[in-house]
Amino acid sequence: MACPGIFANWNFSSHYRIGVRYHRAMKMRVPDWIRDALWTCGYATLFYAVFQTAHVFWYLPAGLRFAALVLSPYRRWPWIIAAEVLLFV
Repeated sequence: MACPGIFANWNFSSHYRIGVRYHRAMKMRVPDWIRDALWTCGYATLFYAVFQTAHVFWYLPAGLRFAALVLSPYRRWPWIIAAEVLLFV
């Protein structure tokens, strides 16, 4: 359903090109495995810092682990598990 008003039947997208042109070098991306490895190092560092403050009644690493698993995509889960295994070995 179109918006009511003066411009209800106008199609601006067909007349004007909306978007920004970037230089080719600005579209370079970091490979996924490097980004996942860096994210895992950050997670391991944070997990180690939080683990130092853990108590019997107040175990923060469990909350951090849960948040990391909920907020990260499935492809990053093996990296998270590897980080914890390396921390506890």
